[in-house]
Amino acid sequence: MDSIRCKECDHEIYYKPCANFIMFCQKCLKYTYLECEFGYGSVAPCHIYLGKKKIGVVIEKEYSYFLKTRYADKIIKLERKYLEALQEAIKIIESKIEN
Repeated sequence: MDSIRCKECDHEIYYKPCANFIMFCQKCLKYTYLECEFGYGSVAPCHIYLGKKKIGVVIEKEYSYFLKTRYADKIIKLERKYLEALQEAIKIIESKIEN
């Protein structure tokens, strides 16, 4: 297991490295870290975690990107592509988990 520190609250977050993932801090609920294969391979699927708990995934289908998350009743079609789609997903998740 690896660990990172939240840039907002300095909480230590343990995680299992994988190809594409987004991490939110389970303490302050802020976006903390993104690791993806942008420039080397596909950025999707990209798993989204709140600490160790999986809370969503960004998938690609027919050159479009979609966000599946427990914080929305339906799958959200993202407007952007590639890395920008992941950044769009981060903003959506941030708005959902802070409420």
